[in-house]
Amino acid sequence: MAISQALDIIASDLDGAFEINLLILDNSVPQKLINVSTSDWKDFSSEIMDAERFTDKISIAYTTGGTSAKLRGAEVINPGVRKFDLVIYPQLYFENTLLNKFYETQVNIAPALKFSLWKGNRFTGQVIFPLQNSLGYEGDHIRPGILTVSQEFRLSDNLFSTVSAGNFSNSLYGISASIRIYVFNGYCNLEMTDGLIGSSHFIDGEWIHSKLDRFTCSLAISWFWSRFNMELKAGGARYINEDYGLFATCLRHFNETAVGLYVQAGKSSKNGGFFFSIPLPCKRRPDRRFFRISLPPQYGFTYNAGTEYFYGQTLTTESNSIYEDRFTWDQSLKNMIINLKNY
Repeated sequence: MAISQALDIIASDLDGAFEINLLILDNSVPQKLINVSTSDWKDFSSEIMDAERFTDKISIAYTTGGTSAKLRGAEVINPGVRKFDLVIYPQLYFENTLLNKFYETQVNIAPALKFSLWKGNRFTGQVIFPLQNSLGYEGDHIRPGILTVSQEFRLSDNLFSTVSAGNFSNSLYGISASIRIYVFNGYCNLEMTDGLIGSSHFIDGEWIHSKLDRFTCSLAISWFWSRFNMELKAGGARYINEDYGLFATCLRHFNETAVGLYVQAGKSSKNGGFFFSIPLPCKRRPDRRFFRISLPPQYGFTYNAGTEYFYGQTLTTESNSIYEDRFTWDQSLKNMIINLKNY
């Protein structure tokens, strides 16, 4: 993985006992701080030190304030801002709601142009090209997908916030804001998401939309169970169709693969299912200079076992939210670095 490659490069240029402090950025916003000595990393890379011993030698923390301050103003080589990525997303949807048909399906190719003009900023412009469709009239046509501008803020060592506006998934548009607070040394966090939304459809080349007259919100608490590399989450929500309910999820990480279950309970319905995110082949992307074309690093999928498509629906502003949350847990990232280093 890229973090291991960066540590290899740094350690190879240093002779003697030095301490490496590697600051991980996402869209130029600090996310994690990795600390390890050069001698320990070299011993682990050459298999002189086993994984069990090395676990205590490397540390990963969400607190990056001191290191970020020291690096402020430092020269940046090959920055990510003002560069363009064209990411080709495969899309597969299916429903099992008819008695006379086993599954109704939809297959699309949805390229998305992504770029950033400044720290924490991201523009996403996606177009959906249908390949096969039996899920409704709109799915037969070329149409916009996620068209958003977002801004991430790191307000303190344990407080993150993101604001997004534009056209979202689930035929919605509007404004969304989220906030995440880390507590208990990063093993627990509180998340709140709010949105002011309206319906958004593109039919026969015309944008048909409602007013921004619906309010959606959710509040959840998450805990990371390090023994099983697992995230447990529970909370309550006012969903996009203005119904209320409780939900719980269980997500287990297997290095780069993540698999989970979810349940929902509300006054109007009960539902559940599973979801996963898996790495795609050819995930090694070319170096980005100004423009790059690639597949997404991961493919995410959610199976709606209860076939409930009105109640309990949530606001989604990213193509694969499981992958976008990959920096959430320190211990999960540490496990991935250790497990994938010598494979």
